[in-house]
Amino acid sequence: MSFFFPILMLFTFSYSVVILLHWYGWTKKIKRADSVKNTEGISVLISFRNEANNLPACIQSLKNLNCAALPYEFIFVDDHSEDNSVEVFHKAQLANAKLLQLTDTTGKKAAISKGVEEAQFPYIILLDADSTAPVTWLESMLLNAVNGGFQAMGGLVKYKEQEGFLNKFLNIEMCSLMGITAGGINSGFPVLANGTNFLFRKDAFQAVNGYSGDNFVSGDDVFLLQKIAQKFGAKSIGFNSEISALVSTQAPENLNELLQQRVRWAGKSKGYRLSAKMLTAFIGLYNVIMALVILSLLFSPYLLPFVLAMFICKMMMDAVLTAPVLQRTNQQNLISYIPVVALIYPFYILLTAMATLVLKPQWKGRAVK
Repeated sequence: MSFFFPILMLFTFSYSVVILLHWYGWTKKIKRADSVKNTEGISVLISFRNEANNLPACIQSLKNLNCAALPYEFIFVDDHSEDNSVEVFHKAQLANAKLLQLTDTTGKKAAISKGVEEAQFPYIILLDADSTAPVTWLESMLLNAVNGGFQAMGGLVKYKEQEGFLNKFLNIEMCSLMGITAGGINSGFPVLANGTNFLFRKDAFQAVNGYSGDNFVSGDDVFLLQKIAQKFGAKSIGFNSEISALVSTQAPENLNELLQQRVRWAGKSKGYRLSAKMLTAFIGLYNVIMALVILSLLFSPYLLPFVLAMFICKMMMDAVLTAPVLQRTNQQNLISYIPVVALIYPFYILLTAMATLVLKPQWKGRAVK
């Protein structure tokens, strides 16, 4: 085991460097703007499938938006729903909204492409049907995108609060992902995005031919981000880390839903560009190694001081990145859970890696290849 000590320490040092670089990106000064210049309008695009239970809350949040001074529209695209989602939409009577329905195509990317084609404004922002937005959301996202001159821009996302430890665990993980997403973008290395709060210019979508050449069912956010960054440069991507643009989305409610989601995410990583593959693979591998090192204590308890030092270092780095995001999103009450999550997380990643080998993921009743 002593042979592996230098290697493990090198891994730990490298992990710390990666996390600190993203933390530095997160802390970069936010470019604030007081007004939108030369605004041409924005289209809010919501694709949905079997979302009858979630659409009422989503639509109500859109009704509450403070955007009277902005040219805007809402475009809903139905992806062959088998419940009464369409009836729910019509019953809501949302102003400035229209409904499109897929006919000869299926999937979220097809729905987004159809919505983009029908959009009348130059800026488009994606929102999932199981998400809700604050009253300041649309104005904040458009204001920062226009004044920043961005071709695409991400925004903060958190899970809706629910009872139980799983929800706390997932919100801590989400804040960690937000830190990596924002940190990478602000440092000029855009890797991740979240499709429930993602803005882009319509002409940028058309310039990269949308999802053409993309054979993955998932990844409507990340692959589009990477294509736009490759076409227009990393500085064309921005991130709005203001709480005024914080979107709340529905969390997986049990372990099966969680693993289904994570296996879908793991599947799309095969299509990442090299830099994104290296980052996600390294972080995933380090967590798997951490889990195995902790398990090694069952057979070699004398390694406890070394394992403890390695774990404390990892936990501190995770806290450095995650705690500021938890504070920004008004979830300070979760900071005390970071040590527990840090202990569980490596085994969670190990379980996810094993699930990718045996689990056949589904999404809204469809098999995902």
